[in-house]
Amino acid sequence: MLLKGQGAAPDAERAFYWCCMAAEHGLPEAQLQLGDLYRLGHGVDADTALADAWYRKAAVQGDANAASRLRRLYETQAVGAE
Repeated sequence: MLLKGQGAAPDAERAFYWCCMAAEHGLPEAQLQLGDLYRLGHGVDADTALADAWYRKAAVQGDANAASRLRRLYETQAVGAE
């Protein structure tokens, strides 16, 4: 909600903070979102290694969207390495 400004003014940094709190408590939806924030650099500097780590945590818990994003992240890195 804070990221998109639903019910409050958009605040990427506060959204990142609360997403971290939820992700660190093991919520796969928050882990997926945190991976997205790191991949895209919303509220934080972009970091593909951290995006990878959070996608992996969510994927291990069965989050299919995280597994899909993890595959795409690998594909993108493989294309960029050529």
